[in-house]
Amino acid sequence: MSNTDEANYKITLAFDELLTTLGSDEPLDCKKVKEQFTSLLGEIVDLEESNKPLFYNYRLRYHTLRVSYFQIINNKDEALKEEKLLHKYERLSEQFPSSEVSDVCDTTRQPFNNKSGNTNYIEMPSWSDVQSQITSLSDVVDVDEITNAVARIRVSLESLFQYEVRTLEELQICQNNCRSILSALNALKIGELHDTIDDNDNEVDDESSSNYLNCIMELIDFVTSNLENRQVVFASVLLSNISQLNELVFHDIPQTEQCIRRRYYEWARMFHSDRHNCNPIFDELMKHINTIRDQHLSKIDAHLVSEEIVQYELNMGHRHYEFSQELKRRSECSNDPEFSVAQLRRLVSTEALWAFEHYRAAYH
Repeated sequence: MSNTDEANYKITLAFDELLTTLGSDEPLDCKKVKEQFTSLLGEIVDLEESNKPLFYNYRLRYHTLRVSYFQIINNKDEALKEEKLLHKYERLSEQFPSSEVSDVCDTTRQPFNNKSGNTNYIEMPSWSDVQSQITSLSDVVDVDEITNAVARIRVSLESLFQYEVRTLEELQICQNNCRSILSALNALKIGELHDTIDDNDNEVDDESSSNYLNCIMELIDFVTSNLENRQVVFASVLLSNISQLNELVFHDIPQTEQCIRRRYYEWARMFHSDRHNCNPIFDELMKHINTIRDQHLSKIDAHLVSEEIVQYELNMGHRHYEFSQELKRRSECSNDPEFSVAQLRRLVSTEALWAFEHYRAAYH
C-alpha cells in the first residue's frame, strides 16, 4: 500500500467515526467531536505535499462537514468562519480535474441526521458535477428521465448560486463556470434542433424532442439570469465603496502604463454595459474605473519625467532581478527548507516579471 493509499484509508476511517458520532441519536458530545475533527484534520494535512488535488478535495469535504456541525449546534460565528474556508478550498479544488481525485472515498457523501430529524448532506455540488450532469443529458431518452435530470441539475445550480460572491476572483470563477455550462447547454440545444428538423422531415412524433428542447432552454435562461444577478450585485457592492474600488482595480500590479491598460481591458471585458444589456449600474461602475485609470496614467506620466523616479525604477528593477536570480539558485538546489521547487520557480517568474516592468517604466 502506497503512502497516499494508506493516508486515504486513515482519512476514510476518520470520516466514518466522525459521521457515526454526528449521526448518533445520543446528545452530541462536543468535546469528542472536537477531538475527532482535530484528528481528521491532522490526517488530511499529511497529504498536502504528496497529493495536492486529494488534499484540497478532502479539505473541501472537511469544512463542509464543519459548517453543518456548527449549524446544528447554532454557533453562527464558527459556521461563518468555516464557510469562508469552504469557499477557499472549493476554488482550489476546482483547479484539478475530477479524475485526479477519483480515489477519494464516497464515505463523506453520506448523510447524517441532526437532532430535529433533518438530513444534512455532506457533499455539496460543484461546478464540475453540474458539467457532468449536463454531459449525461445527451444519453437520456425517456421524457420523464429528462425532466428529472434537468430538475437535479437545477437543484445543483441553485445550491451553487447561493454562495455569496465576495471577491473579483470568485466572480471570475463563477463567470467562467457559467459560460462553460451555457456553452454545453447551447451545444445540446443546437444538436436537438437539428434532430427535430430531421424528425419533422421523416414525419416522426417530436413531442419528446420538444420537451427536451424546452428543458434545455429553461436551464439556459436560469443560468443566464442568475449569473447576471450576481454580477449586478457585485457591481453594486463595488459602487458602495469607491475608495475601496480605487484600491482594488490596479493595486496588485506593477504601476506601468502597459500593466494599467491591460488590467483596465480585463475590467472592461467583465463590466462594460454593452455586455449587460446596457444596464446603467455598469455604466456608473465603468465611469469610476475610467477615472481611476486616468488618475493612475497621469501619475505615471508625471513620475517618469523625473530623473529621480527613473533611477528609482532602475533600482527596483535591479533589486527584483537579483532576487529572481537568488530564487533561481535556490530552486536548483532542490532542498530548500522554505519552498518547494515548483513554488520557487513560480516566484522566480514573478520576480522576473516585476524586474521587467520596472525596467520598462524606467526606459518608457
